[in-house]
Amino acid sequence: MIKGDTSAETERVRMVTFIDDLCAGGTQRWLTHILKGLQQRGYDHKVFVVRNSADPYFLLEASKYAEVEICGEPALWCVHGLIRTYCSMRSWRPHIVQTLLPSSDMIGRALGWLANVPVIVSSIRGRNVDKPGWQRWLDRRTVALADRVIFNAEDAIPFALAHEGVVREQAVYIPNGIDRSVPGTLPVAIRRELGIPETSRIIGAVGRLHPSKGHKELISAFARLAEEMPDLCLLIVGDGELRLKLEKQAEDYNLGDRIFFAGCRPDIADLLSIMDVFAHPSHWEGMPNAVMEAMANGKPIVASAIDGIKALIAEGETGLLVHPGSTEEIVAQLRRLLADRDLAAKLGESAAQRMQQRFGLERMINAYDDVYKTLLRQKTVL
Repeated sequence: MIKGDTSAETERVRMVTFIDDLCAGGTQRWLTHILKGLQQRGYDHKVFVVRNSADPYFLLEASKYAEVEICGEPALWCVHGLIRTYCSMRSWRPHIVQTLLPSSDMIGRALGWLANVPVIVSSIRGRNVDKPGWQRWLDRRTVALADRVIFNAEDAIPFALAHEGVVREQAVYIPNGIDRSVPGTLPVAIRRELGIPETSRIIGAVGRLHPSKGHKELISAFARLAEEMPDLCLLIVGDGELRLKLEKQAEDYNLGDRIFFAGCRPDIADLLSIMDVFAHPSHWEGMPNAVMEAMANGKPIVASAIDGIKALIAEGETGLLVHPGSTEEIVAQLRRLLADRDLAAKLGESAAQRMQQRFGLERMINAYDDVYKTLLRQKTVL
C-alpha cells in the first residue's frame, strides 16, 4: 500500500508521463506498451503531451490506459500553461513523474520537482547527436532532478555522460521489449491496397523520414538493385520532414512506380507480412522498435552496426550489418539476401528466436516496474 493512503482506490501507484508528442514513432509505440503493462501491475496514469501533435491511433491507444492531456508547446512555454499543468499535478498527487524525449525532459523534471513528486525518472531513447546546444545546456541543469535515467541502448550512455549531464549513478539500462504481432489482413489484400504487384519482391523499411534513418542511402541502393531485378519494389512506411525530398529522389531515379511511400500506419504486422527483406540503415539510433518488430516477425534484416542495433543483431546469425552511410554495403547485403532464400529464411528464423528468448515485452515491463517500485521504497513511499 502507498504510505499515507488509506482507501482501496489509492493503493495504486499514480504516475505522470511527459512526452513531446504522440506522432507515430518508436517511443510512442513503446509508451502504449508500458502504459498497458503498468496498469496491469497496479499503476494509474496521466500523460501530458507537450506539443499539439497526436496521431489518432496512438492517441486512442494511450487513452485506453491513461488520462491524456494535449498541452500544446506555446501554452507550456507561457506562464499560464505551466501553472495549469503544475496545478493539475499537485491536485492528482502523483508518486512518479516519467519524462520522454527532449522537451519533456526539461519541462517534466522541473514541474515534478516543483510539485514535490517523490520519484522522477527520465528515459533517453538514443544518442541525441542532433540536439541543439541550448537544449543540452538546459538538460545539464535539470537532469540532476531525476532519480534515474533509463536508457534503451547501452551505447547511448557514454554520450549522455559526456554531453547531457547524466552521472553514472543515475544510469540504468533496460532494452526494449517486443512480442510477435499477428497480421490481421491477408498479404494479397495489403498488396492490392498499396498498388504493389502480387509477384513483386519487396524491400521494406519502417521509421520516421528523418536524416538519422538513412532513407536517402537506402533509395540510392535500391536504384542500383532495381536495374538488376525488375521484380523488386521498395516499401517505405512512415512520415516526416524528409518525405518530399525522398519522393523527389525516387522520381529523379525514374522509380516512382517502384518505390511506395505508405505514410504512417498502425498495421505494421500486416505490412511486415508482405516484405521479403527489411532494411534499417540508420546513422544513429536507440534500440529501434521497428527492427525488433521485424525480427520478432521472422524477417531477414540489413541494418547499420550502431548503438542498440548491435545488441539486437549478431552479424551473420540474426541479420546482416553495414557501416552507417555506406550505400555500397547496403547494396551488397541486400543483394545477398535477395539471391539466397535459404540464408534469408535462416536469419529470419534465428531473429525471431532471439526476440522471444531475450527481448520479450513482459521482461521489459517487469524491469521498469522494478526500478519504479525500488525508488518508491527508497523514498519510503511504499
